[in-house]
Amino acid sequence: MRGENQTQMYCISETNAAIFELRMNEALRNLVDPEIRLDPVRSFTAYIFYKIERTIPESIEDALVMIEGEHHYCDQCPSFIPPDDGRKKWGYCESRLKKVRLDSLACIDYYKLRNAPEMITSKSK
Repeated sequence: MRGENQTQMYCISETNAAIFELRMNEALRNLVDPEIRLDPVRSFTAYIFYKIERTIPESIEDALVMIEGEHHYCDQCPSFIPPDDGRKKWGYCESRLKKVRLDSLACIDYYKLRNAPEMITSKSK
C-alpha cells in the first residue's frame, strides 16, 4: 500500500462577522496546517485548503486487507504445510508450490480459499 496526499477545499461565506467567525473556528478545529485565503471581493468569505492522506492499495491483497481490517499470514492458510522442525520459519505452500515464510503476508490464493463456498459451509457447522 502507498500513501497519497490529496488537497481538499472548504468554502465559508456568511452575511455577518459573528456567524463567519463561528463557522471558521468550527471548520479549522480538526485541520492540521490549513491554508486560508480570504476573498478580496466578497466580505466574510474564505477558502480553506488542507490535505488528507489516503491509503491506496497496490494489489488485490492490499485491498482485501483494507476491507477486512487485518493482515493474514501464510501460516493461517489451509494450503500451508508447516515445517517438521518447530524452530524453522519456513514451510511449504501447496497452492504456490514453493517454500514460504510462516510470517509472510497471505497471497490472493488464501483469500480465494477462505471465501470458497465449501470453506464457508464447513466453518458454520
